[in-house]
Formats: sequence, C-alpha cells, structure tokens
Amino acid sequence: MPLPTIDIRGITMKNRILFIFLFIVIAIIGLNGTKITAAILSSNDEKELKKTRSSDISGAIYLSTDELSFDPMSIVDKNNSRLVSSSPEISRWYGNGSLDICCIMDSLIRNISIYSEKAEYVQPVENGITESIYAAPNGLYYIEKHPYYNKFHNRRYVDLIMDSEDLSTRYINFYDDQQHIVTSDAVQRGIGKFNEISVEFYSKVLYMFNSENGMFNWFSDYPITEIPAESESQISVEGNVLYPDYYFDPFAADEIIQPDFAELCDYYINCACEETKKLYIESGENNPMILFFALSSIPCIVSFKEMNGNAYETDEIYDENLLFTTRCITASMKFVSECVDSDFIKNEEFAAYNNRIYMTTKSQFNKKIIIYNVLTNEIEGFCDFYNDDVW
Repeated sequence: MPLPTIDIRGITMKNRILFIFLFIVIAIIGLNGTKITAAILSSNDEKELKKTRSSDISGAIYLSTDELSFDPMSIVDKNNSRLVSSSPEISRWYGNGSLDICCIMDSLIRNISIYSEKAEYVQPVENGITESIYAAPNGLYYIEKHPYYNKFHNRRYVDLIMDSEDLSTRYINFYDDQQHIVTSDAVQRGIGKFNEISVEFYSKVLYMFNSENGMFNWFSDYPITEIPAESESQISVEGNVLYPDYYFDPFAADEIIQPDFAELCDYYINCACEETKKLYIESGENNPMILFFALSSIPCIVSFKEMNGNAYETDEIYDENLLFTTRCITASMKFVSECVDSDFIKNEEFAAYNNRIYMTTKSQFNKKIIIYNVLTNEIEGFCDFYNDDVW
C-alpha cells in the first residue's frame, strides 16, 4: 500500500509558525530518547523543515517525505503473478495433498481478524478470499486490498503475503480506505503510546523466549487448555493439564474415511485464536500490540504430518523418521521470534500518515515495519523485509 506524495506547501503562516515552534521544542527535548521519523505531515514545510536522517542525533525528529515510502507488495513479482483460482495447478498443497495454501490463508485472515471488532472479517464484498489469492514466482502467495464487511457492515480491506515454504506471514494489514485528519498533538501522543506498547511487547516476548514453555503460550503458564470437542482422541497430558495436540496426520493409513483436513486445520486455528483472545481478556493485559501478535502468531501451535521434501530414493528401506516431518502454521511467529533481538527496541523510528504511525526497526538481517492506528489505538499489521528483498 504505497503512500501517496502530499503537497504540503499550501499551509497557513499561522500553522507554519506553530509547527516550527513545536519542532524546535520537541527536537531539543526529544521523546524518551527515541528517534522519531516524520511526524506531522499536515503542517510541515518540505523545503524549509526537511531534516536529513542522522543516527548521531538522539531524539531527533526527521521531516522528510522520502521516509514515507512503504510498499510491501514490492517483495512480490506482481507482473508475473497468476490468480490461483484461475490456475489451480499453481497452488501449493500440503499434508498428502489434503489442504492447500489458499485454505490456510483464508483461515488465518478470518481468525486473526477477531483481535478487533472493527477488523473482524464477517463476509466478503464480492469474491471470497480463496478466489482472490495470487501466486508469485518466488514462492510467495498474496492477496491485496481484498474488500470485506465487518460486523457493523462497514467496508474493510485486508492484505496478506505468505511464504509457501515455511507458512510464515511476511505482510498482513487490516485497514479501511478512509482519509482521516489528526492533529499534531494527537500524532505526538500516538507516537508516545506506540513507543510505550512496543517496549511492553518486547519485554513480553523476551520473557516468553526465556521461559520454559517458550513462545507457544502468551497468557498462561501452560499451552492453550481448551479442548476442541472433535479432537478428544488427540488429547495429551502435560503437568496434569489436558490440552489438544492441534496436530493431524493426513497420512494415517488406518482411517477408512479421511476427514476434511482443510476444515480440521481451520477449526484448530479458530480454537487457538478464540482461546488466546479469551485468555488475553482474562489476563487483564491492556496492550493492543501484544494482543495482535498473540493472535497472529498462535496458529503456530497447529501442526500436521508432511512428506519430507529432502528425502530421496535409495535402494535401502526407508526410515520413516526420514521420510516425514512435522510442519506448523508458522504465521507471525517467525516475525515475533526475531523481535527478541535488542535491535528491535534500540532502533525504533516512526513515521506518520493518515492517522497511522509506521514504526520501523532495522537489524543486520531485516527491516520490520509495524502499523499503529492512532484513532482506534490498534495495531493494523506488519511487514517483514529481508536483506534480499527490494526495499
């Protein structure tokens, strides 16, 4: 979703003087020592107030429209992409051909969207999700500006890019298509809030990463405890706590009637997201960033048996352990796990546009962007750019 170029020269002298005053004050005192990028687009002067990025200036505010380049779709080759519904042979199938990536993407969008009543996916405006997915030559599958209705019958949009190799989310965004005007004060408060919740999020992830159970549970000492009624045969016991495996085996030879594994996968993802949201509410947490990434990463507990793509034929008898592997619905867990790098919190920079603040963090491996809506106090999505991407 590239951000348009804005003509910001036609502003009143009164607003310009006010902005210059605010700029000088904020640039001097900083904002909690955090680098802030291009905050107030409604009243800056591109010629007079443009400030070059400099990592040596602590707490500086960068006023450059160049900083607002945000084009997640640049990581896919759109010119050579094909609509999967029109060419089913290009879809990627998993688990003995029992479910494809389009079904997985459909499930992730619908179930992750419950993090917000405004974002919640109720029904498509026209074509469904699976009919709107494209396959790019580099193994990425995507859906762009897919229109749908939420529970209030408001028109919303969603973007999603997934890596078909590890089933990780490269980019996801739930948004409306409205133009909103926010004051410079609201933007500054929003940046302060965003900085605060990102620090809490980093602390949460770091704690889970160092805990015994890792990052498979967000709000309790044990993995999700809700037991799906249809999976009683797959219940495991750990620490006297019953919980579902969220695992299925499409290669099971002893089943006369194979279940609908795409439906089972969707059911597991739904259970995981619903239970995570319930645990979030019960925990007393009040951090929209933690909620968004908890819901968007928890599908990683859903896993299934898969043929090992690295296995090859020999004259010897196969070792079953080498023939098969376990694949999980990685979703945003890869993104979250990379946030334990201290660069995530040390290198924050912010840019604001149309009531949204874009937080950028960079490391030697990638660049991450997280989108925060000032008006709704919600995270709308994120994008992961790796060094071999064009950005």
